[in-house]
Amino acid sequence: MKISKITIFIFLALFFYIQNVFCELASSKKNLNENYSIDEIMKKIELKYIEKGFGAIFSQESTLKAMDITDKASGTAIFMYPGMMKWTYLEPEEQIIVTDGDKLWIYRKEDNQVMLGKAPKYFGSGKGASFLTDIEILRQSFELSFPEDDPDSPPKQNERHCIKLLPKKKNPDFTKLFLSISKKTYDIMEITSYNAYGDKTLIKFSDLEFHNDLAKDMFYFKIPDGADIVQLDGE
Repeated sequence: MKISKITIFIFLALFFYIQNVFCELASSKKNLNENYSIDEIMKKIELKYIEKGFGAIFSQESTLKAMDITDKASGTAIFMYPGMMKWTYLEPEEQIIVTDGDKLWIYRKEDNQVMLGKAPKYFGSGKGASFLTDIEILRQSFELSFPEDDPDSPPKQNERHCIKLLPKKKNPDFTKLFLSISKKTYDIMEITSYNAYGDKTLIKFSDLEFHNDLAKDMFYFKIPDGADIVQLDGE
């Protein structure tokens, strides 16, 4: 079948137009591979999470780049607006990290030790996945874009959106973040974070259940009798 010069011209013109649109919109508008803009995806996430509590099973992999060491852990987690969360580690050892949004308790069962601190100091600007307790932190504290060709971005999955987040205020402990989001439910399924040393932490969630009636006392820790108490940073 013969193809006319006019047809070829139209095709090329259309091709280069699309390429220009792609370049212009890659960071904050529609990504042609996603068919959704950052704003559209974020609105769906916010609709799902804003001012709601939820629980999930999690697995975690933490890699120290300089030493090429990866530690794995797993357990359960619950989150509640505003600022409340509880991580119950079951493997490789039992540990609880819980905050009511103000106080922070870290309990190591094997050592019967409780470390006490202030949550805003340790989880400010969304660190430690604390943005899951107040999803609006994402827009407030981060510059959002599609990963494009970032070598650290998670492998592409057809059933997932992926968003890259750069903190607006530089912090050596937290340089960039990737969210992997279900296209079907808009649940945040994976969080991948990096620090200034290239260390990586990957958290995967499963069996998410959303609730509007989580009790606040779930985010309070009663110190066991005889526990060794350590104040974090002299607090």
